[in-house]
Amino acid sequence: MVNTTTCHHTWQFICGREQHRKGVIHITGKEFVEKCKADVCLTQSRSRNGKKYHNKYTELLGKLGYSGINKNGVFTKRYSYGVVGHCCIGVQYWLIKCGLEAFVPKKGYIWNTNNYAKWLKSKPLIGGYGKVGWSTDIRKAKTGDIIFKGSKKEKSYSHTCVFIKYEKGYVYTVDFNVTGKKNGKKYNNGLVFKRKATSYRWGVAHMPYPVKYTVNTKSSPLNIRKSPSTTGEILCTLKKGTAIYVTSIVNNWANVVSPVTGFCSAKYIKKFS
Repeated sequence: MVNTTTCHHTWQFICGREQHRKGVIHITGKEFVEKCKADVCLTQSRSRNGKKYHNKYTELLGKLGYSGINKNGVFTKRYSYGVVGHCCIGVQYWLIKCGLEAFVPKKGYIWNTNNYAKWLKSKPLIGGYGKVGWSTDIRKAKTGDIIFKGSKKEKSYSHTCVFIKYEKGYVYTVDFNVTGKKNGKKYNNGLVFKRKATSYRWGVAHMPYPVKYTVNTKSSPLNIRKSPSTTGEILCTLKKGTAIYVTSIVNNWANVVSPVTGFCSAKYIKKFS
């Protein structure tokens, strides 16, 4: 018998993060940006006055067993500015919170911008999530991509942030460890910054985010099938207006990754706006 009930997200919160099915991204690039933008706060960004680097970001990493951080979220060595990349850790924190921990390796010193850029560049295929592309053309970046900024005179990168958009020669990003003000208050996380594109050299890690659609049938529910064929087994049905996440559309069949993994006819879905 076919299950005609609406499918739901299959996630839970573990250690303060969303835990999804492995190999599946359940968030679009735009949604990831909004998560980062909502995290406007002021935290310790480096070791100071004899205190080792520690804040809410490192606390999560410590609980999950990431290298170089104890269970209390304190770096085991006293690092000064530049060695621990707080900008990098802020981005990695939100990747983990959104169920994308596969993009943040647990072993090795990956908290530095250059190390992380090299790791992403050398790992075009991470698990079953899809390919991570790499580009040095900031104009090709898409919302939610992880980008690396550096001086045009140097080969290394000095900053990690999340791409929002490129507009009229300027790059808009969500940044961590960059001090600014919002509503008259001083913060150093979750702020939006605008930079002239030609003033820096860029590295872009193109993240394999899915695209959000909604079911757009006339009256009957939409069949989600096990294979891209009208004879494929029906896994469940979705009511009109239900949000779904699609990684690709081939031969008019959409590869759905949420709220259930399967395929549906692309004729009966429309891009979410």
